[in-house]
Amino acid sequence: MSWGPAHRLVTPRLVLRPPDPTRAAEVLDAIEESLESLRATMTWAEHEPESVEEKARRLRGGRARFHEGLDLTYGIYRKEDDVFLGNVSAQARCGAGGRELGYWIRTSAEGQGLVSEAAAAVTRAALSDEATWRIEVCHGPDNDRSAGIPRRLGFRRDAVLRARKRWVDGSLRDTVVWSLLRDELAGSPVTNVEVEATDVSGRELELAG
Repeated sequence: MSWGPAHRLVTPRLVLRPPDPTRAAEVLDAIEESLESLRATMTWAEHEPESVEEKARRLRGGRARFHEGLDLTYGIYRKEDDVFLGNVSAQARCGAGGRELGYWIRTSAEGQGLVSEAAAAVTRAALSDEATWRIEVCHGPDNDRSAGIPRRLGFRRDAVLRARKRWVDGSLRDTVVWSLLRDELAGSPVTNVEVEATDVSGRELELAG
């Protein structure tokens, strides 16, 4: 299967596209709005908020990694008004054939099913790469909000890995791992979300599932 990666993903309510350093101020605004909840679940949020200049630098780096196929991070934008809502990513850090799905959305957009919609689109896009056959979701045992996404999308709860991750305060935390394999994609709730995908040249891509 020929595959991009998908540069743009469009779902019924969202547009997903690579990091955009020109939108750094909007990204920072969404982070600041959601900082309390982000710090409770995301180690990177401990060092937020950054300056607009530093955020733009990080977004440029993220865009470069995206085009190298290493860290497929997409900004989540509301289709109706192009407002930045958060990020969803499929990162190559699970070993051969695997990508880890991560996501966050600004506080004012929670509870609308938007993360599930975005996560479904990126899961299909990532599994459309012939080199990827497994998508993982990892989260802390007490993070019920994060657990709801793989549960709704038909992922399998594989394990609880003890003392898997060191937190910002130095403590060790357990990690819950979920997975979805490419041969489980067809007929899963992931495929219930309509997705249009195009590559960097605007050419339409056929996604797995």
